[in-house]
Amino acid sequence: MKTYHSLIKVTMALQITFLIIFLGCGESNDPVSSEPQESSSVRLQVQVNPPTSLRTLDTWNYWTTPVNVIFEATTGEEPGGNDGGDDHGHDGIANLPVFTLNKLTNNQSGEDDEILVGTAEVAGMEIEVTVGDGLSLWEMHHDGELEEHHADEHARHVQIEVNDAATGHHAHGGVTIALCEVTLIAQSNTDTLEFELTPAQTGHGYRYEANAELPFGEYDIRMEIEPPHFFRTEETRSKWISDFEAEFTGFQFDSSFTSATIGESVLVGSSGDSLKITLRGGAVEPYGAIGIGAIPLSGNETINFSVRLEDPTLEAHAQPLYDALVTLTAQNPEGGTIASGMLEAVYGHHGFYFGKNMNLPALGGTGGGHDDGNGNGHEH
Repeated sequence: MKTYHSLIKVTMALQITFLIIFLGCGESNDPVSSEPQESSSVRLQVQVNPPTSLRTLDTWNYWTTPVNVIFEATTGEEPGGNDGGDDHGHDGIANLPVFTLNKLTNNQSGEDDEILVGTAEVAGMEIEVTVGDGLSLWEMHHDGELEEHHADEHARHVQIEVNDAATGHHAHGGVTIALCEVTLIAQSNTDTLEFELTPAQTGHGYRYEANAELPFGEYDIRMEIEPPHFFRTEETRSKWISDFEAEFTGFQFDSSFTSATIGESVLVGSSGDSLKITLRGGAVEPYGAIGIGAIPLSGNETINFSVRLEDPTLEAHAQPLYDALVTLTAQNPEGGTIASGMLEAVYGHHGFYFGKNMNLPALGGTGGGHDDGNGNGHEH
C-alpha cells in the first residue's frame, strides 16, 4: 500500500500563506503584553494557490483562481462587526478585498477566553480563521503510536477552516474522514484484483475513488482502511487509531450494470469510535488535475469505485478542501518574525481544520496557555 506521504504528494495542492501583522501594541516594545490597547489591531494576509488534486467533470473549473485577501480587526471592537469586502485604504492592500475579523468571548471558563473569528468567501472557497487558547494535540505516527504535543504556557491555538463554497454542496450525513489509505480487493471464483483508491474532490464532496478494469462476474469486495494520519485533540485522540475492514458480498457486475450502492456499513473500532463506509459503483469518471487533462479509461468491463468515509456521530455543515498546505507567519510592528510554521491537519470535536499552537501575542487582552479541554469552547 502506498505511504501517506505519497498520498499527500498526489493530493496536497492548495497552498495558503497567512501573514499576520500585529500593529500598534502600545508605546512599549512588548508585543506580548496582555493589556488590551484601544489602538491595537490584527491583520491577516491570506494567499491561496488553487488545488491540484484530482477533479471530476463536476469540479473541473472550481478552485482555479489564486486568492489574496486580508483579514483585520481592532481589538477594541465589540463582536458583530462588518464582514464585507470593503477596502479600508491601508497601505499595501489597496487592491485586495478586506474582511472583518470579529472578537468573540466565551464565558464558560474562569479565564477571559476570547477568540477572534473571521470568514471570507472568495474564489469558490470559504475561509474561516480562529485564534484561541492553546491546547494539546496528539500526532498519529506511521507505526500507529500517538504522541502528545503540549501547548506552551503562552501559546495560542490557530484554527483555519477551508470549505467548498463553489459547488453549492453541503455534505449530508456525518463529517467526512480524510487522509486515510484505502485499498479495495475484489475477489471472484477466478480473479483477485486489488485497487488503491485515490482521494478526489468531486461534485458530491471528498471521496476515495478509482477507475478499474474489472472482468464481468460475481465478486466479494473487501475494504482495508488504515488509520488517518491527522492530529487529534483531547476529544478525538481515541478515534480511528486502529485498522478498519469491511466486506460486501455478492456484487454482480455484468453488461447491464449502470450504477448502484454496492454496500454500506457502520464499523465500531477498538475504542468505541465509529466509521461509516459507503461504497458505490458507476460509470468511469474522467479524472484529471489542472493543466493535465482527463485520465482516460475505456472498455466494456470497466467500473468506477467511489468510497465515502464518515463519522456518523458528527453532523456535517460544509465540505472541507482537505488537500491543503497552510503556513502562518506572525510579525511585530517592526517587521520582525514572532512565530512561523506550517499548520497541521487536525480533527477536533467539531470536525476537520488546519491548526497549530504558536507563541503569539495575547489578542484583545486574552491570556494564553489555558487548556480547558473542550477545544476552546467555541461552537460552529
